[in-house]
Amino acid sequence: MSTGEWKRAHRSRYVNESSLFDLPKGTGICSRCSAPFTLSHKQNQEVRTAAKNGAARRTYCSPTCVRMDRPCRACTHSLVSEINHMIGLGEQPAQIIKALALEDLSSNAIAHHRLRHVQGVTKRRYVEGWCLVCHDDQAQEIERLIRAGLGPEEISSALSTLYPAKCIGRHRRKCMGISDVTREKRVPAPQVKRAGPLRPDLTGLTPEQGRLRHNQMIQERARGLRLRVVSEYGGACACCGESREPFLCLDHANGMGAAHRKELAGDWSRGAGSRTYRWLEANGFPKDGFRILCHNCNCARGMRGVCPHEAERARASMGVA
Repeated sequence: MSTGEWKRAHRSRYVNESSLFDLPKGTGICSRCSAPFTLSHKQNQEVRTAAKNGAARRTYCSPTCVRMDRPCRACTHSLVSEINHMIGLGEQPAQIIKALALEDLSSNAIAHHRLRHVQGVTKRRYVEGWCLVCHDDQAQEIERLIRAGLGPEEISSALSTLYPAKCIGRHRRKCMGISDVTREKRVPAPQVKRAGPLRPDLTGLTPEQGRLRHNQMIQERARGLRLRVVSEYGGACACCGESREPFLCLDHANGMGAAHRKELAGDWSRGAGSRTYRWLEANGFPKDGFRILCHNCNCARGMRGVCPHEAERARASMGVA
């Protein structure tokens, strides 16, 4: 079928994009009475989405056309008189389905028929006596499970009821007066106040003076972090006892310092020292595998595998000069 034939065949029933029928933008044709009308924003979006997917979207100019083109399934049923009679007696949809053996109707369809066409309710609101659970055979068992703390989905699957779980939730809220369980509000974690400002106050400074002030603040912060690390790990060389801060450095006792720095910084030669200090502070300064050595002892261990101070102490303990 060509595009023109498809347009002519579906002009009176379907409405697609406005350009399909050469209509003004935002105008559609009713699928029931073929009258042109102004599409709402939601209808316009649905029509355009359907057109992009290669489908058609039925639209209606009024609720009357909707009811005429999509009649109630209970109203057109052969047993509609029996259904209306049982509704008048106060029977619930689940009981009507059991009594009349209605395999082609659901409890929602009968509840919709009772609400819209028997009771005449046009607005969506809760109506007394509309609950599907109140007059059910298992109403007492359902309420017992609700008081026990079970959810609507668990009760519906456990009892194999003929109505969805949302009806049990509505019965719990409207008929029993039990509000839905809501999650407790998450208490935000207290923010840790930093020792100093993240950025210096550069008001009234030239760009060059601002650069120097910023670099000075970074250097002061890095030096303060280094002093905290040295203090946490003893403040002196673990081998020779040197305590002057410029001579001290951090040592990995297991000999995996290069691998650890590369893991933290990606490249052990680019900011690896400060990254290691920040990692130690964030992890609570772990004592296992870390210690303070002076640069002499650290370099000797790296090049020779043992510090001369250790060799001297070993010979002295054995009485060898």
